[in-house]
Amino acid sequence: MSRFLRVFHLTMLFVWLGMIYPTVVFWKESILWIAIMSVWANVAGEFASYQGARAEKKQDENGNGSSTSTDKDVNEKLYKAIMGI
Repeated sequence: MSRFLRVFHLTMLFVWLGMIYPTVVFWKESILWIAIMSVWANVAGEFASYQGARAEKKQDENGNGSSTSTDKDVNEKLYKAIMGI
């Protein structure tokens, strides 16, 4: 799966780089194109967040994580302070 994701993201990098010229020349006033780009940005951002959380979980399961119980306590206190709990 990780090889697939590397190839996919590299391919998409070149696809999006290739879309720069048509975007500037042909679609500079297209609302549909802006909507598609916004949706893609949201999907890519969420997928990156998911992958980061998955990697962090795997790291914690393997005992390679750098977070300690004090880090978790500080994070919990900060969250409660921000949320007003």
